[in-house]
Amino acid sequence: MKITQINKTSSKYFDKAWHIYENSFPLNEKRFLKEQVKILNKKEYVFQVYTENENIIAILMYWMIKDFTFIEHFAINKDFRSKKYGSQILEEFIKDKNVILEIDLICDDITLRRYEFYKKLAFYKYEYNHFQIPFRKDEQKLELLILSNNKDFTFLKYEVFISTLKKYL
Repeated sequence: MKITQINKTSSKYFDKAWHIYENSFPLNEKRFLKEQVKILNKKEYVFQVYTENENIIAILMYWMIKDFTFIEHFAINKDFRSKKYGSQILEEFIKDKNVILEIDLICDDITLRRYEFYKKLAFYKYEYNHFQIPFRKDEQKLELLILSNNKDFTFLKYEVFISTLKKYL
């Protein structure tokens, strides 16, 4: 599998990657294109695609800030789901990283399966009262679960993470 970083909308894979992004997340959990363009060149932000034979398998968008890596969006192309690509990609990605991510509250089979997926990859669910930092000023608060592969992600570390992340979003 090949990993390619996307730094501009004219990148070879941008349009197909953006299509996967648009179809993988609800409106309140994603950026508009103009908002995405603004952050593509931030040194702390990485937008990458995983490809095989020129087919996009997955997209991964994350922030590397201080001592943590925050996965903002991760999605497998619908044509490649249920083939273990997600586990393979994340197992390699999280090695030697303090990774934090958000998932929907567990309320049905889909959200439970998503949680179980991350749990199998050694992510821990923290019972902090967590709300996504909105992408737009007019967005309503969205309560999500916070997960980390760091067993010692204390509430103090969580607070530092949130206050630091707010400066970049």
